[in-house]
Amino acid sequence: MLRLEWDDGSSWETWVTILPSGLKLFCDDGEEEPHVLASGGRHANDETERQFLQLLSESAGDRFGIEMSGGAPSRVWCSLDDRAFLVDMFTELFEVTGAEESVRARLSNAERSSDAVGGSDFRADVERWLAATLRSA
Repeated sequence: MLRLEWDDGSSWETWVTILPSGLKLFCDDGEEEPHVLASGGRHANDETERQFLQLLSESAGDRFGIEMSGGAPSRVWCSLDDRAFLVDMFTELFEVTGAEESVRARLSNAERSSDAVGGSDFRADVERWLAATLRSA
């Protein structure tokens, strides 16, 4: 469902699997052993994947017993093709984890956006970062 990779070769991935009973399991895999992070009932629909990613980003993983930290990844793959949702999700995640400067560091000065009062529009920076790092399925 979501894979993040960094320049140092490290990666983190979350995926969803559906058991024969219809139960959805949301799992992750990184440097340590895989974990089951959450589950959805038999009547869970495709929106549960969005809800899971939204809760993950809002809490930086805390709601699922994991801690997301570090800088912005250099490569991203996601099974969801809703760019606006992904920009919102990563904006929230980077703000919660304090990774704004690592996102901006990946952009050239020409790619960074400025708003009318001379500050930076972080959501626009995330949009440009995602355009450069997102890989298609």
